[in-house]
Amino acid sequence: PSLKWQQINTDTVRVIFPQGMSRQSTRVANMVQYLNRYTRQSIGSLEKKVSIVLQNQTMQSNGYVQLGPFRSEFYLSPSPSSDLGSLNWVEQLSVHEYRHVLQNMNFRQGVSKVFSILGGELGQAAVTNIAVPNWFWEGDAVVMETALTPQGRGRLPRFFDGFRGLALAGKDYSFMKIRNGSYVDFIPDHYPLGYLMNTYGREHYGQTFWKDVTSDAVRYRGVFYPLSHSLKKRTGMNVTAFYHGMLKEYQPLWKSYAARAGITAAGLLLPAAKTFTNYKYVYAAGSHEWIVLKDALDKVPGIYRLDADGKEQLLIRPGIVYDDFFSYRDGRIVWAGTRFDVRWGWKDFSVIRMWDNVTGHTKTVSPRGKFFSPDISANGKQVVAAAAAPDMQYSLQLINTQTAMVEKQLPNPEN
Repeated sequence: PSLKWQQINTDTVRVIFPQGMSRQSTRVANMVQYLNRYTRQSIGSLEKKVSIVLQNQTMQSNGYVQLGPFRSEFYLSPSPSSDLGSLNWVEQLSVHEYRHVLQNMNFRQGVSKVFSILGGELGQAAVTNIAVPNWFWEGDAVVMETALTPQGRGRLPRFFDGFRGLALAGKDYSFMKIRNGSYVDFIPDHYPLGYLMNTYGREHYGQTFWKDVTSDAVRYRGVFYPLSHSLKKRTGMNVTAFYHGMLKEYQPLWKSYAARAGITAAGLLLPAAKTFTNYKYVYAAGSHEWIVLKDALDKVPGIYRLDADGKEQLLIRPGIVYDDFFSYRDGRIVWAGTRFDVRWGWKDFSVIRMWDNVTGHTKTVSPRGKFFSPDISANGKQVVAAAAAPDMQYSLQLINTQTAMVEKQLPNPEN
């Protein structure tokens, strides 16, 4: 209730936003109007007005579209990592999430329309999510994000690392394993899977191919696995064969890139784990010792000390974080720990936490703010961290670890 809410209301969209965010909300409204008018050919012509809520109090970097009621929410704090690229965050959300809006509008056909009449928007949501797999929803949105912007995840080499890695390692998993994931092995998620499947379909069968396939699916023309049934009817391949056709086309490219780059297997300090394990952010910590973040599918993430024999010693578990980056220097570790508002679900913060090897204790060394990616000075008396304000102003802040106060905000005139 302490936030003053405003809106931009058009025939296409209602953008609801906190006071002070008028520039960002105007950009969202204008982009949505454009996307609604000019990008429908590949998804359909059905129309329905949507509400979009801009949330600026959370540290999450995300967005979603949902039925019951039909709306979208944008979480305006940009990702602290480069996984999503370097597009303007509001614009990337607008392109990606509005594609989901158009999907939901145009999936109200046939059996799905009957369920929406009988069960409301949640009835439609149930049957369309059964008919259309999550890899299509997200892959189609990433295709548009890539096609309509100067970047998008489809232009990021890192986005395809998982599939390239499986190809180079000779891992030939079944489609169902790729589709459903694993608690033991590394599996790329449904975003790159969906992008590759969508791109392969568009390249071979045309821009409107997926519109026709999903129209068949949400109408349940083929009761069991309707999307696979439509693929079989239109291409002669069910979804499994379609997946292997995609791999057959793209895998030689990935292997060719690796061969030209001279990529070979490196020596391993540690034996390969039975369960997929990440070791991230490696810092030298003396003679033949390293400090790393260990993140495995079967263990809570922790910061460990490794030695040359591969022995691991747990130092500290960071706990709940929005950004898992940490810094190490001279026996001290710092990271940004998450803190939640006592009442409001979409209002959260972070504090800088410091672990000291001498005392073995952990303490908070900053005020509550929205901090990411901290780095600590050699003497441990100062930390510099990226900070994001609710009005989408960004800065580097210098924090005194003795007083737990911000000493200085470094200038960033171009934001």
